[in-house]
Parts: sequence; structure tokens; C-alpha cells
Amino acid sequence: MNNRFAMVMLAQLAAMETKHDPKTRLIAKTHLTRLLYQKGYKKQDIIRLFALIDWLITLPEELMLEYNEVVKQIEEEKHVQFVTTPERVAMMKLAAALIRLLQRRFGQLSPDYLNQIQQARTDALLIWIDWVLDATSLEEVFS
Repeated sequence: MNNRFAMVMLAQLAAMETKHDPKTRLIAKTHLTRLLYQKGYKKQDIIRLFALIDWLITLPEELMLEYNEVVKQIEEEKHVQFVTTPERVAMMKLAAALIRLLQRRFGQLSPDYLNQIQQARTDALLIWIDWVLDATSLEEVFS
């Protein structure tokens, strides 16, 4: 089933069932992460669901390292680029900050610009944040 809500429920159940068993929690989190790719979700859906799963199913530090290795392996298997939890969180915060800055400076953003921001890597977001200070138009920020 490709129902995103079902993934949320599975993550919540896994979080509750593995609350006191870190190793089983790692297995559950790894399984859910693999499911994200198998269900054929769009990249943005995967990132959002991953953020929720990551928030619900926290791991002790020693298992986080192991989990990050599994995520890298999934990336290689699926030939996709997936970012680590800290990178993803930073990218989401940077994207939100850039959107706020741009909207405050230039008004409502078109869906094309919003999509471009949401798909961007950290380095592009940082450049755009710098450029928004001196730009006279949206086109100038993104050129």
C-alpha cells in the first residue's frame, strides 16, 4: 500500500513497541526506511516521511552511526542521493529561512521557485541566502 498515513502509523507503532529495546528499534527504523523507497513515493514525500520516522524512532548514539551506514547502503542500492539526518534538518531549516526572506523581500513566491528551493542542496541554499541581501529581484537571486 502506498498510503503515506499508513507509514506514519507504522512508525508510531514501531516507536511504541521498541521503546525499551534499542537494537529492535534500529531494525524497525531500518525496515521503515527501506519501505520508503520500495513504495515509490516522490523524493519530497520520502524526505518528509523520513523526517517523521527519524523523529519518532530515536536511537542511541552508537546505533545512529550504524543506522547512517545502512542509509548509505540503501542510497547505493537504490542509486539515489539521500542525506544524513543533520544535513536534512539543516536543509529544511535553510529552505524555510530562505523562503521567509524571499517572501518578506519580494512577496509571494511562485510554485516554480518554491520547488527549486525545496529540491536544492545546502550549498545552493546558502548562496541564495547571501544573494537575497543584495538582489533587486527574484530572478537575480536565482541567476
